Amino acid sequence: MDVAAAQEVFATRQRMGEAVIGQAHTLKTRALVKLGELLKDLPKATGGGYGGKTTLDGSRREPSNVTATLADYGLDKKTSHIAQQLAALPEATREAIAQREVTLGSGLVGAGSENGRYVD
Repeated sequence: MDVAAAQEVFATRQRMGEAVIGQAHTLKTRALVKLGELLKDLPKATGGGYGGKTTLDGSRREPSNVTATLADYGLDKKTSHIAQQLAALPEATREAIAQREVTLGSGLVGAGSENGRYVD
């Protein structure tokens, strides 16, 4: 995913043709969609794994069944949010975003939204 984003930035800065920049954007968008689909299936971290009030087993400082966080996967909240938004969109909208026909913000307004905001 980072490679695709770096390729898009490099192509833009080197003033390469629109075709190369478009291919890099498409690659990055498709990688984000796949990431969002994977994140949807992962268990959510509850925030109480370390130092929470209850323990299932182990001590509070070192529980034996900790759910991985986004940081454990090397992701930040913004990337996770964008990836999950893209994965929730219909295939036609995703492809339009990948082809740079619409932006993510305008893709959300028309697909599955109420009052201009995305709703699951």
